[in-house]
Amino acid sequence: MSLHRCLLGSALWVLASAAIAQTPEAVPTERSPLEDLRRRYTDAVFLEGEAGLSAAAAAGRELWYKATGGNARFHSELGPKLGFAVDWLRVLRADRRSERFRGWGLVNDPSCCVPGTAGCAAKTLAETYGFDWCAGDDELLRYVGKEGYVDPACKFREGDSVAATTHESACELAFGTSAGAVGFRKFPNPRFDAEAWRQHSSASRMQWDSYPARPIEERVEPPFLIGIACAACHVGFDPLNPPRDAAQPNWDNLRATAGNQYLRFGAILATGLPAGSLRHTLLSFGEAGTVDTSLIEDDHIANPSSINAVINLAQRPHIDGQLALMKGGEDGTGLRDSIRRVYLSMGVCAEPCLIEHLEDPRQFDPAASRYRQTPVNVAQCRNDCAAFRALDDRAEALAEFLHSRDAQPTDLRAAREQMRRRDDPAASYDDAQFTAQLEREFGAGAVQRGRRVFARHCARCHSSESGFRAPSYDFRELDAATGARRDWLGNDKPSRDVEIGTNACRALHSNHLAGHIWAPFASAVYRQRGRGYYRNVSLLSSWAHAPFMHNNAIGPALCRYPQRKRCWAYDPSVEGRFRLYKASMRELLSAARPVKIPRLERDIRVPLDGSSTAELQARRLVIPKGSSEVLFGSFDFRALAADLAATVHDSSALRETLIQRHGERRAIDLWRALRRLVQQGGTSVRIDLAHPAYQPYRNCEDQIINAGHRFGASLSAAEKKALIAFVATL
Repeated sequence: MSLHRCLLGSALWVLASAAIAQTPEAVPTERSPLEDLRRRYTDAVFLEGEAGLSAAAAAGRELWYKATGGNARFHSELGPKLGFAVDWLRVLRADRRSERFRGWGLVNDPSCCVPGTAGCAAKTLAETYGFDWCAGDDELLRYVGKEGYVDPACKFREGDSVAATTHESACELAFGTSAGAVGFRKFPNPRFDAEAWRQHSSASRMQWDSYPARPIEERVEPPFLIGIACAACHVGFDPLNPPRDAAQPNWDNLRATAGNQYLRFGAILATGLPAGSLRHTLLSFGEAGTVDTSLIEDDHIANPSSINAVINLAQRPHIDGQLALMKGGEDGTGLRDSIRRVYLSMGVCAEPCLIEHLEDPRQFDPAASRYRQTPVNVAQCRNDCAAFRALDDRAEALAEFLHSRDAQPTDLRAAREQMRRRDDPAASYDDAQFTAQLEREFGAGAVQRGRRVFARHCARCHSSESGFRAPSYDFRELDAATGARRDWLGNDKPSRDVEIGTNACRALHSNHLAGHIWAPFASAVYRQRGRGYYRNVSLLSSWAHAPFMHNNAIGPALCRYPQRKRCWAYDPSVEGRFRLYKASMRELLSAARPVKIPRLERDIRVPLDGSSTAELQARRLVIPKGSSEVLFGSFDFRALAADLAATVHDSSALRETLIQRHGERRAIDLWRALRRLVQQGGTSVRIDLAHPAYQPYRNCEDQIINAGHRFGASLSAAEKKALIAFVATL
């Protein structure tokens, strides 16, 4: 009996158990369905995924899925001080496990169960404080409100690449146990006071109401702290073997490096903030499957980026001698540095390594410390933080895992064959059948004709090999030594954003510039080149990773509730992905692409209570409903507040300062606009972000999120269909 059938309901297990009890001689030698369920809720099935991996890659896999480096304090306690706050029960509550994927794009952890269901060790939600029961909770739950918990990471099995190296204790890796969704880990809070929790909270919310809604100084400590591992964003459903039910995946339905194209990570970070507030709106901006890399390390630019699939890393071109992973090549100092930066950005060692280098979102005085970013110091972080050393010393194991089978491309032909074999294990679906099916849809000879179109119009950027123009060139050729695809289907070279024409905001990302937080991770080439570039992406497995572009904006929008908006429901099935791919390709190649300009759905009030000027502290800037979300997310409200304060204190002096900054003509327009804002009566001041005078505060003005990449618009209708057919084979 399959696990999917095992999960249909406890009544079936009661009947099955009764039947077995009546005929003991018929009991099979294999495990019973109930025993299979109980085994599922241990680490045993997860560990089966290590089969065929080297010891180092297996160690890297466990780090990828479980290691938080202690960032639970950052995500559970320090967030409100940094402008974000997560209502963890709202996101991860067990009684809504079936809604997590549809609501947040989360991938449910297969080793967790809802208390009270068949095979689950916990019988009531109260036992788990409203969360799932997960592998290892039999030990972890004993230490809620107590000291002495020994983290499972202490038993970490070192890989070959680090076994002989002197390194920090594995306990610092901080695994905890799953919080119910893959990559989200929970830890017992030793400061939890059960009596205080009961007195200040509501049983209907499993006693979580006081957290995080109360002010920090009045907050009642929760039972768990929640940390985040790499898997939280990067594990997605395996395109070759998606789950039958997205809310009930098995481990073999997941692929560690596919990227979660449905995740709404920013919206999750905003769940503890008032809806419609400045930070709630900024965090929630962006399409499904994107993360603004400046959500916390704020650069005042709305630049959400797609969560990359890590594909065929061994074949990825090295530019200027190094491997770079970010959209603009900012991190071109190698894979190990990329891993270091990711861990820091996830909140590892936040207090000794990160917080003092971040802007304070409540600081309105430009002369004060933490008004702007400063560069992190990697050497100081390594010296001062054991968790950073623990992760850094095991980076080679993580890198080996990222070069393993999980990072290989996924073919549509193979995916379709796999789906057929679910119903008939002997089913086959070869290249000839695949090509025939594509050509029934896109026209006779479409695949070969599309290959020629691709070589002529696309491969200049979307091939890593030099021989792509040869008539005999095979874009799918395998490397004889490694068995991996030779062509990465992208050259990874930077191109000017104006050449590509796509939304410019991500190309203006500034966190890697000199004096900014990630400057130590920027290559010398990037520092010389500067901003305003994109690196073309690989087209490997494009059929499985639509919508397109760096911001997932070309193609149908995906959303939680399609009945409320004009968007597509989440559908990770093979044919669901293929339908989304076709629609996205048609939009990409259309000469009349519909324009997408996201707009605010309500008025947003931006408080100035951090201003040092008493006259402004009671003011609220009102950004009207319908304003551009890009302009809103790219507007430097703190710089505006500082200039408003200067207008109150010494308007004439500010006038001269503005002339020095912006030139006389622009400065006078801005100075007059600032004076009008200050002179308006009342506590609410409406402001038009698009007004020409406010250009100095707009860090990106490109409001259309699905513009650009018009390279295929002039192709004939037949050529476009052929190209869609061919790219689907890659």
